[in-house]
Amino acid sequence: TPYEIRSMLPLVNLGQKQRAKALLDNVLSFMRPRAWNHLPEVVHSDPRLGRYIGDMPHTWVGSGYINSVRGMLIEEEGDVLHLLPGVPAEWVESGTGIFVENAPTHFGMLNLRARVEANVLTVDIGGTANAPGAIRLHWPREGKPSRVTVDGKDWTDYTEDGCPLPCETKQVVAAW
Repeated sequence: TPYEIRSMLPLVNLGQKQRAKALLDNVLSFMRPRAWNHLPEVVHSDPRLGRYIGDMPHTWVGSGYINSVRGMLIEEEGDVLHLLPGVPAEWVESGTGIFVENAPTHFGMLNLRARVEANVLTVDIGGTANAPGAIRLHWPREGKPSRVTVDGKDWTDYTEDGCPLPCETKQVVAAW
């Protein structure tokens, strides 16, 4: 059911972003009628079955969708701003990647662009967000990058999961 959207953020927090993405895809397949572009309260396996489908659009499920997708892109934890904690590789490897503009965070507004081209991830960070602790960038791709630069300077403090960044960071480039 669309209520399962509630399970996405726990999957992200467990580092299971592919399972979170699969769950998102599954939940989005429940949109009925498809052309209405919303999630109903109740979904039946047979879309032509004439039975109760609950509230339409279902705002509780809709807000869960918004919170879950936001949590895949941005998450605040204490004084740390996490970027891309649940973003699957295909989101940054296709087309123009992802772009978030004026996203509200506990630390101010955030602009974020992430794209992979020729096995190089470029993440641009802007806006007024200023996390007092640090920024933690999570890699959408699996494996440890071979090289990382932060604002044009070589960076060695990174793992296969991501890297901590100073809060004033504007650009990260990671090559696999």
